[in-house]
Amino acid sequence: MKGSFLLEIGCEEIPARMISGALDQLRTGIRESISRERLAVGEIRTLGTPRRLAVLVEGLPERQPDREIVVTGPACRVAYDSGGRPTRAAIGFAKAQGVRVEELQRVAWAREEHVVVRKRVEGKETGEILIDLIPRVLSSLTFPKTMRWGEGKTRFVRPVRWIVALLGSRPLNLAWAGVNSKPRSHGHRRLGSPVIRVENSKDFCGRLRAKGILLDPEERRTELRRQLESLSGSAKGTLVEDKELFETVIFLVERPLVILGTFGEEFLRLPEEILRISLRHHQKSFSVRGADGRLRNLFLAVADADADPDGTIRRGNEWVLRARLADARFFWEEDLKSPLEARCEGLKRVTFHKDLGSYHDKMERLVVLCTALGREHEVGEEILRTASRLAKCDLTTHLVGEFPELQGIMGGLFARQTNHPQAVCDAIYDQYLPRSFEDPCPRSAEGAILGIVDRLDTLCGMFLLGQIPSGSRDPFGLRRAAQGLCKISLEKSLGVSFRRLVEYNAALHRAGLGGADREKRIESLLHFLRERLAFVLVARGHAADAVEAVLRAGADEPVDCEARVSALEKIRTDPDFEALAIGFKRVRNILAGQAEISWNPDAPRAGAESALKDKVMEVETGMESMLEGKDYSSLLRLLASTRGAIDRFFDEVLVMDKDESVRNNRIGLLQRLSGLFLRVADLSCMETIEIPERGDGE
Repeated sequence: MKGSFLLEIGCEEIPARMISGALDQLRTGIRESISRERLAVGEIRTLGTPRRLAVLVEGLPERQPDREIVVTGPACRVAYDSGGRPTRAAIGFAKAQGVRVEELQRVAWAREEHVVVRKRVEGKETGEILIDLIPRVLSSLTFPKTMRWGEGKTRFVRPVRWIVALLGSRPLNLAWAGVNSKPRSHGHRRLGSPVIRVENSKDFCGRLRAKGILLDPEERRTELRRQLESLSGSAKGTLVEDKELFETVIFLVERPLVILGTFGEEFLRLPEEILRISLRHHQKSFSVRGADGRLRNLFLAVADADADPDGTIRRGNEWVLRARLADARFFWEEDLKSPLEARCEGLKRVTFHKDLGSYHDKMERLVVLCTALGREHEVGEEILRTASRLAKCDLTTHLVGEFPELQGIMGGLFARQTNHPQAVCDAIYDQYLPRSFEDPCPRSAEGAILGIVDRLDTLCGMFLLGQIPSGSRDPFGLRRAAQGLCKISLEKSLGVSFRRLVEYNAALHRAGLGGADREKRIESLLHFLRERLAFVLVARGHAADAVEAVLRAGADEPVDCEARVSALEKIRTDPDFEALAIGFKRVRNILAGQAEISWNPDAPRAGAESALKDKVMEVETGMESMLEGKDYSSLLRLLASTRGAIDRFFDEVLVMDKDESVRNNRIGLLQRLSGLFLRVADLSCMETIEIPERGDGE
């Protein structure tokens, strides 16, 4: 009979940003651990609030299936004498395994026969297994920060206060972190954390819901959305969507209560960005728009309560917000007294990185590289020079000091206040877009170039210092920076060469940065950028093998890479694709392990070798204009036309001729042909039908 298992770990309040990841780890850890114990399992649901992490496992059997094991003993030549009688080795082995010596069996093993014992092992009871594996799973959970408490040695995100472990309706005697499990959970802290007796794993969520706790995050999402839309609608407004804040709030409360509050209309004179970040940053509150699209002096706060009958929570939020907005208004007015240009000198006192200098040093590199890239792409040179010079000046303002999330945004607003061209303001404002993969890119070409160069400068500096991401460790957000760089380049169709940009930027950093490993670190960065480009291209819907084929061929510009990938994906549905891929793979097969050999096109040849030489020369002549025009579809079809000549060559020509000069020239011819393919893509990693390996004579 199938059963269900409930585990609840009750804690002090867990930071909201750590809960979702912990639940994912808990689900994976339990599924893998149960599978290793040969227990079939159905659905695994992870549930959680700030005070509890829980998991519900359905479809567990009562016990492990029985299994047969084979214990291998000594070789038969040792276990029996020449007369076939058991030796002391066989007798001792049988005794150790609890069987009679006559029950030993012979099995061929490792090139000779051994004696073995076959045993049937009864499966363990499921509860016994869970008692053993759950503490190991909990100990394996990782968090950005952990702590110890009391006299215990266990480290966890927060002190553990209670554990519930039920298999069906049977409590399990489980212990971890100095706490013994009991069939008792605890209610909401605002109600004094009353004891809730848990009698069955299946009705656990219902018991907590009856006490006002929504254990399922999806249930809290639905309820929070309902209340937000209901209250904003009742105030004749529209909720300002904020996905990140919404997900944060979900794990700040055990039951959401949305409260509509107001603030003074005089604060509406502040820029919208300041109002929204003040509400979001300090109060975790949502903004409301009116019918005219402008913010209203309303906010939606979320409390962990069931009601606010006398308005105490609302008044408390309004009081705190009034003080926060007054501070923001003071900072705004003070910051306006110094135009951005006057703040450039102050960047010398703001450290970018102790080994990379100040933000003033970074600004000077941005100006040089942005101006060069803008000139190359025929983008407003003066606009870019001004935007890159002023891009980091808002780091010296009070508002960015208070709200780091406003970097760039405040620079754009301050530039607008001092009557800079709109293109300058937009480029500064958008420089940090996209902040995530779902975010839009900068609106203008100037903003896109500034965003690319800023990210590249950070990546280049960090890699030269040896600060290379490994595993999940990426303290400087370099993966996000590289993905943003690739996304901007693709979406804004900016043809930028990774190698040229990296080498140019590396030359702008101080001489000697990176030491003897400088070139190696530059190559590591280029490899890292190509990996991130592959990730972005696959995320944009391209086939992984087509992306790999293009990048293996040394493609270096994101826009050009995508054009090649699209051409490959288009032709792979045609009969020509298989001919193209097979022809290339045959060439690569014969060239495997060969050193580079010079080819003499004037050497005497006849028949199939001459025909392939003529085809190579024909393709070389025709492909130049196609490469220049980036007409990769036509180029791939031109390469596919070599199929007949390649097949005939392998059928009629012995590549590894005894005559060294003949052999080398034939290898050189194939290397020349391979090089033509590699100007587009390395098709050897493309998925096609399997072809049999052919001999040297082919």
